[in-house]
Amino acid sequence: MQLTEIIITGASGFLGSQLQAIAQSHCPAARIVAIGSPKQGGIDLTDSNCFENLAKRVRLKNPESSLLIHTAAAVDWHSIDGLLKNAAMAHNIAAWAKANDIAFSILVSSVSVYPRSANTEVDSSVEPSNIYGLGKLSAEHLWRLLFAADRRAILRLAGIWGWQSRPTLFWNRLLFAAARGTQPSERLIVKRRLSRRNYISAREACECLVHIGVNRLPGLFLGAGRDPMDTGEFINAVQALPGSKLEVEWQDDGGHDEEIYEPSQELLSRLGSFDNELSLMWSSKPNWPGVL
Repeated sequence: MQLTEIIITGASGFLGSQLQAIAQSHCPAARIVAIGSPKQGGIDLTDSNCFENLAKRVRLKNPESSLLIHTAAAVDWHSIDGLLKNAAMAHNIAAWAKANDIAFSILVSSVSVYPRSANTEVDSSVEPSNIYGLGKLSAEHLWRLLFAADRRAILRLAGIWGWQSRPTLFWNRLLFAAARGTQPSERLIVKRRLSRRNYISAREACECLVHIGVNRLPGLFLGAGRDPMDTGEFINAVQALPGSKLEVEWQDDGGHDEEIYEPSQELLSRLGSFDNELSLMWSSKPNWPGVL
């Protein structure tokens, strides 16, 4: 699909901020419409009256050739408020997109809709492992109810690793500490070396989203990294990077666990090796105080 406009919600967030640049690089002729969070001067998509603000600030010229990518999320693992916010945002932005006849819409969901398991495929049974996952599953159902099957996609992402100014995922804290150094107030404690995952890099996640949107691929997809990696292997790789300042405190309990997600076949061409992703990540350190 030749896109003229790409609307990105959550544009001021971890994934959305990177998605803007990657979407523009793949679709240079498209206009990027960035909808940030209300904290950053954006639109509160949880408000049922957000349609008026959307109408004022998002003026679509060609909805029949527009793409919506809904990355906005309330990342609150255990709060009912977070659940309601994720469901409300999905409903409101989907209702707006449908009313404006936007050509294709993608919802970013999470592997938290699955139960904790050693191996998971896209069609594995869903049983949210936390309240955040329940909110995302509710958002998925709303997406299916409001859009025709050929005009929507859902991408469930494994943990996204990359540069965060306030890291949440432990891998992201390790990466950040490697660039900035561990601060006196921080203790990076590793309690299990053999905790095996195949998280997806932020770049790969963005590439998958653009690939689905440009090719207008309908359906349900799972995005995860090609190479499973345990915490010990990740730490060793990050410490070997040139100029790495990463130091950790080992309190390994000697146990072993793994959660491996099988990426959808349609996305494999957009996924790189772990070594390549880490090298790309390290070569593009953000210009944050104390990081360079």
